[in-house]
Amino acid sequence: MADISALIGALQGQQISFLEQEPLSRHTTFRIGGPAAVFCLPETPAQFLRTLELCREHGVRTYLLGNGSNTLFADEGFDGAVLCTTDLRTPITVTGTTVSAAAGAPLSAVCREAQKAGQPVIAETCPQYLLLDESAYAERDGPKYIMAPPLRTKADRAALWEGLADGSISVAATDHCSFSLAQKRERGKESVLDCPGGVPGVETRIPLLFSEGVLHGRLTLPRFVDVVSTSPARLMGLASKGRLEPGADADIVVIDPTDERLIKTRNLHQKVDCTPYEGMVVRGWPRHVWLRGEPIIFGRQLSGYAGQGRFVPRTL
Repeated sequence: MADISALIGALQGQQISFLEQEPLSRHTTFRIGGPAAVFCLPETPAQFLRTLELCREHGVRTYLLGNGSNTLFADEGFDGAVLCTTDLRTPITVTGTTVSAAAGAPLSAVCREAQKAGQPVIAETCPQYLLLDESAYAERDGPKYIMAPPLRTKADRAALWEGLADGSISVAATDHCSFSLAQKRERGKESVLDCPGGVPGVETRIPLLFSEGVLHGRLTLPRFVDVVSTSPARLMGLASKGRLEPGADADIVVIDPTDERLIKTRNLHQKVDCTPYEGMVVRGWPRHVWLRGEPIIFGRQLSGYAGQGRFVPRTL
């Protein structure tokens, strides 16, 4: 049984930083049912290991953000810390691009070795980290690309594709954030640190990963299905989702691999005034979508209706 209050007291006793409950509750990951969680911010490998021990003792899931700004991630060998925790058997979720910048170890390599050692480490990445790199910040509208973790190098992109292909990275998500470009410019005009982070991507995730992954030979078709659907559903405890089997929901997406389009903000439906993928040519867009056996998009035309959605409980 998770005991958040006791964990917070223990963290305070060890002088380990963490996010307060009120702002933490606004983060989707922590707001939607499932196990109790706390976002810890250890500053040294010793604090990192002690954090995992405390989370295990109090039954609390541990989340880490590899944003490179924390000394643990950037300078002190986070990869070694992960590998040292095999005996703790504490599930870890890692989001990011690189988690050990000093050693040049990409997230995929760190997680691959940890998984081989039996550590239940789950990693995810997003299309922006697979398709964009740090050169985007030199553009006139560089603030458009502000996100956490930040964009990295072309070599990091290649390592992430490798991790998606071999399974060391389990999920390709979006981290969709619909801040407008005007909001980013206004809030970040005095300091980049005040600019809201995150980029929109919920509508472009499937076509980008299909086009750049499957059609460019980086992912097999079964692996593509796994990283965009099967694994996310399994890891989130959505038992009726992510698979086409008797007893599962008949959620089906049919992709047209010949449908080639130039991505333009004005042609998207994300209700935001920019996209980081503006001008990219992408081939392979959804043509039909069924939700529990009912068509909600047919021939690229919306046929869904208000009230069609249902709450899906998690079973973790």
